[in-house]
Amino acid sequence: MQDYVQGSIGTWKDSADETGSINRESSDFQESGISLNPCIIIVRAVKNPGTVNHMPSIKETSHQMVQFVFPEHANTHGTLHGGRLMDWIMLAGSINSSRISRGITVLGATDSIDFINPVKVGEIVTLDSSIEYIGTSSMEIGVTVHSENLETREKKLTTTAHLAFIAVDNNGKPRHIDEKIEPDKEEKALYEEARKRRELRTDKISIRDEQARNIIDETEITRMRL
Repeated sequence: MQDYVQGSIGTWKDSADETGSINRESSDFQESGISLNPCIIIVRAVKNPGTVNHMPSIKETSHQMVQFVFPEHANTHGTLHGGRLMDWIMLAGSINSSRISRGITVLGATDSIDFINPVKVGEIVTLDSSIEYIGTSSMEIGVTVHSENLETREKKLTTTAHLAFIAVDNNGKPRHIDEKIEPDKEEKALYEEARKRRELRTDKISIRDEQARNIIDETEITRMRL
Protein backbone atom coordinates (compact mmCIF):
# COMPACT_ATOMS: atom_id res chain seq x y z
CA MET A 1 0.00 0.00 0.00
CA GLN A 2 1.31 3.41 -0.95
CA ASP A 3 0.13 6.85 0.11
CA TYR A 4 0.97 10.06 -1.74
CA VAL A 5 1.17 13.28 0.24
CA GLN A 6 1.69 16.72 -1.29
CA GLY A 7 4.16 18.52 0.99
CA SER A 8 5.75 21.95 1.08
CA ILE A 9 8.94 20.65 -0.53
CA GLY A 10 7.57 18.16 -3.03
CA THR A 11 5.39 15.14 -3.54
CA TRP A 12 6.07 12.39 -1.02
CA LYS A 13 5.38 8.70 -1.57
CA ASP A 14 5.00 6.52 1.53
CA SER A 15 5.07 2.74 1.44
CA ALA A 16 5.33 0.12 4.17
CA ASP A 17 7.34 -3.07 3.72
CA GLU A 18 6.90 -6.45 5.42
CA THR A 19 8.92 -5.32 8.46
CA GLY A 20 6.67 -2.37 9.14
CA SER A 21 9.29 0.16 7.99
CA ILE A 22 8.05 3.27 6.25
CA ASN A 23 9.87 4.28 3.09
CA ARG A 24 9.41 7.88 2.08
CA GLU A 25 10.53 9.13 -1.30
CA SER A 26 10.25 12.67 -2.68
CA SER A 27 10.22 13.96 -6.22
CA ASP A 28 12.06 17.00 -7.48
CA PHE A 29 9.96 19.99 -8.48
CA GLN A 30 10.21 23.75 -8.84
CA GLU A 31 8.44 26.35 -6.78
CA SER A 32 8.66 30.10 -7.42
CA GLY A 33 11.54 29.50 -9.79
CA ILE A 34 13.64 27.69 -7.15
CA SER A 35 14.76 24.17 -7.97
CA LEU A 36 14.74 21.77 -5.04
CA ASN A 37 17.05 18.77 -5.26
CA PRO A 38 15.58 15.28 -4.95
CA CYS A 39 16.32 13.34 -1.79
CA ILE A 40 15.31 10.01 -0.34
CA ILE A 41 14.43 9.75 3.33
CA ILE A 42 14.07 6.25 4.73
CA VAL A 43 12.32 6.14 8.08
CA ARG A 44 12.47 3.04 10.23
CA ALA A 45 9.49 3.43 12.48
CA VAL A 46 9.58 2.77 16.23
CA LYS A 47 7.58 -0.30 17.19
CA ASN A 48 4.34 0.72 18.91
CA PRO A 49 5.51 4.29 19.66
CA GLY A 50 3.78 6.02 22.52
CA THR A 51 2.40 2.88 24.13
CA VAL A 52 2.80 2.17 27.82
CA ASN A 53 3.69 -1.50 27.44
CA HIS A 54 6.57 -1.11 25.02
CA MET A 55 9.68 1.03 25.44
CA PRO A 56 11.84 1.10 22.29
CA SER A 57 15.51 0.19 22.25
CA ILE A 58 18.05 2.57 20.73
CA LYS A 59 18.06 0.50 17.54
CA GLU A 60 14.29 0.79 17.21
CA THR A 61 14.55 4.60 17.10
CA SER A 62 16.87 4.54 14.09
CA HIS A 63 16.21 6.94 11.24
CA GLN A 64 18.05 7.15 7.94
CA MET A 65 18.30 10.10 5.56
CA VAL A 66 20.08 9.94 2.20
CA GLN A 67 21.35 12.94 0.25
CA PHE A 68 23.00 13.30 -3.15
CA VAL A 69 25.93 15.75 -3.20
CA PHE A 70 25.45 18.32 -5.99
CA PRO A 71 27.98 20.97 -7.12
CA GLU A 72 26.07 23.68 -5.24
CA HIS A 73 26.76 21.78 -2.01
CA ALA A 74 30.54 21.91 -2.48
CA ASN A 75 33.29 24.27 -1.39
CA THR A 76 36.18 25.59 -3.54
CA HIS A 77 37.95 22.22 -3.18
CA GLY A 78 35.10 20.31 -4.81
CA THR A 79 34.10 18.56 -1.62
CA LEU A 80 30.93 18.80 0.44
CA HIS A 81 30.86 22.02 2.47
CA GLY A 82 31.02 21.35 6.20
CA GLY A 83 28.21 23.80 6.88
CA ARG A 84 25.91 22.00 4.48
CA LEU A 85 26.66 18.64 6.12
CA MET A 86 26.02 20.17 9.54
CA ASP A 87 22.65 21.39 8.28
CA TRP A 88 21.76 17.86 7.13
CA ILE A 89 22.88 16.45 10.49
CA MET A 90 20.64 18.93 12.33
CA LEU A 91 17.75 18.05 10.02
CA ALA A 92 18.19 14.31 10.62
CA GLY A 93 18.25 14.90 14.38
CA SER A 94 15.24 17.20 14.22
CA ILE A 95 13.13 14.69 12.27
CA ASN A 96 14.01 11.82 14.60
CA SER A 97 13.49 13.77 17.82
CA SER A 98 10.16 15.17 16.58
CA ARG A 99 8.91 11.69 15.72
CA ILE A 100 9.84 10.11 19.04
CA SER A 101 8.47 13.03 21.10
CA ARG A 102 5.39 13.46 18.90
CA GLY A 103 5.77 17.20 18.41
CA ILE A 104 8.02 20.18 17.87
CA THR A 105 11.66 20.00 18.99
CA VAL A 106 14.52 22.50 18.93
CA LEU A 107 18.28 22.04 19.00
CA GLY A 108 19.53 22.53 22.54
CA ALA A 109 23.23 21.68 22.24
CA THR A 110 25.87 20.26 19.94
CA ASP A 111 28.31 18.23 22.00
CA SER A 112 30.53 17.18 19.09
CA ILE A 113 30.77 17.07 15.30
CA ASP A 114 33.86 15.25 14.05
CA PHE A 115 34.76 15.44 10.35
CA ILE A 116 36.76 12.31 9.47
CA ASN A 117 36.78 12.02 5.67
CA PRO A 118 35.79 14.48 2.91
CA VAL A 119 32.83 13.86 0.63
CA LYS A 120 33.15 14.53 -3.11
CA VAL A 121 30.59 15.94 -5.52
CA GLY A 122 28.58 13.12 -7.09
CA GLU A 123 28.75 10.90 -4.02
CA ILE A 124 25.87 9.91 -1.77
CA VAL A 125 25.82 10.57 1.95
CA THR A 126 23.79 8.47 4.36
CA LEU A 127 22.91 9.95 7.74
CA ASP A 128 21.91 7.42 10.40
CA SER A 129 20.51 8.87 13.62
CA SER A 130 19.20 7.25 16.78
CA ILE A 131 17.85 8.36 20.14
CA GLU A 132 20.38 7.26 22.76
CA TYR A 133 18.76 8.70 25.89
CA ILE A 134 15.54 10.53 26.80
CA GLY A 135 15.23 12.80 29.81
CA THR A 136 12.22 14.74 31.03
CA SER A 137 12.03 17.01 27.98
CA SER A 138 15.40 16.47 26.26
CA MET A 139 16.81 13.78 23.98
CA GLU A 140 20.41 12.74 23.32
CA ILE A 141 20.86 11.90 19.65
CA GLY A 142 23.78 10.30 17.85
CA VAL A 143 24.28 10.80 14.10
CA THR A 144 26.71 8.81 11.97
CA VAL A 145 27.40 9.84 8.37
CA HIS A 146 28.84 7.64 5.61
CA SER A 147 29.67 8.52 2.01
CA GLU A 148 29.38 6.21 -0.99
CA ASN A 149 31.16 6.43 -4.34
CA LEU A 150 28.63 5.41 -6.99
CA GLU A 151 31.25 4.06 -9.40
CA THR A 152 33.37 1.99 -7.01
CA ARG A 153 30.70 1.39 -4.33
CA GLU A 154 33.33 2.33 -1.77
CA LYS A 155 31.85 3.52 1.52
CA LYS A 156 33.61 5.70 4.09
CA LEU A 157 32.81 6.98 7.55
CA THR A 158 32.77 10.75 7.12
CA THR A 159 31.27 12.32 10.24
CA THR A 160 30.00 11.52 13.73
CA ALA A 161 27.93 13.89 15.86
CA HIS A 162 26.21 14.05 19.23
CA LEU A 163 23.31 16.45 19.65
CA ALA A 164 20.68 17.32 22.24
CA PHE A 165 17.16 18.30 21.25
CA ILE A 166 14.45 19.77 23.48
CA ALA A 167 10.74 19.03 23.06
CA VAL A 168 8.73 22.26 23.21
CA ASP A 169 5.05 23.19 23.16
CA ASN A 170 3.36 25.78 20.94
CA ASN A 171 4.62 28.53 23.23
CA GLY A 172 8.23 27.40 22.95
CA LYS A 173 8.31 26.06 26.52
CA PRO A 174 9.83 22.63 27.35
CA ARG A 175 7.23 19.87 27.45
CA HIS A 176 7.28 16.41 28.97
CA ILE A 177 8.25 13.42 26.79
CA ASP A 178 6.25 10.28 27.55
CA GLU A 179 8.44 7.93 25.51
CA LYS A 180 11.50 6.39 27.18
CA ILE A 181 14.39 4.26 25.93
CA GLU A 182 14.95 0.69 27.11
CA PRO A 183 18.43 -0.29 25.84
CA ASP A 184 19.20 -3.93 25.13
CA LYS A 185 22.37 -5.62 26.41
CA GLU A 186 24.54 -4.39 23.52
CA GLU A 187 23.26 -0.81 23.90
CA LYS A 188 23.71 -0.25 27.64
CA ALA A 189 27.20 1.26 27.28
CA LEU A 190 25.96 3.66 24.60
CA TYR A 191 22.96 4.54 26.78
CA GLU A 192 25.18 5.30 29.79
CA GLU A 193 27.53 7.46 27.70
CA ALA A 194 24.58 9.52 26.51
CA ARG A 195 23.25 9.87 30.06
CA LYS A 196 26.66 11.06 31.28
CA ARG A 197 26.88 13.62 28.46
CA ARG A 198 23.55 15.02 29.59
CA GLU A 199 24.68 15.21 33.23
CA LEU A 200 27.94 16.96 32.34
CA ARG A 201 26.11 19.45 30.15
CA THR A 202 23.57 20.15 32.88
CA ASP A 203 26.39 20.91 35.33
CA LYS A 204 28.05 23.26 32.84
CA ILE A 205 24.76 25.08 32.24
CA SER A 206 24.28 25.55 35.98
CA ILE A 207 27.77 27.06 36.28
CA ARG A 208 27.17 29.29 33.27
CA ASP A 209 23.84 30.53 34.64
CA GLU A 210 25.46 31.31 38.00
CA GLN A 211 28.23 33.26 36.29
CA ALA A 212 25.65 35.18 34.27
CA ARG A 213 23.79 36.11 37.45
CA ASN A 214 27.04 37.29 39.04
CA ILE A 215 27.74 39.52 36.05
CA ILE A 216 24.25 41.02 36.29
CA ASP A 217 24.73 41.65 40.03
CA GLU A 218 28.10 43.33 39.47
CA THR A 219 26.63 45.51 36.74
CA GLU A 220 23.77 46.56 39.00
CA ILE A 221 26.18 47.39 41.86
CA THR A 222 28.32 49.50 39.53
CA ARG A 223 25.26 51.33 38.21
CA MET A 224 24.08 52.14 41.74
CA ARG A 225 27.50 53.52 42.67
CA LEU A 226 27.43 55.78 39.65
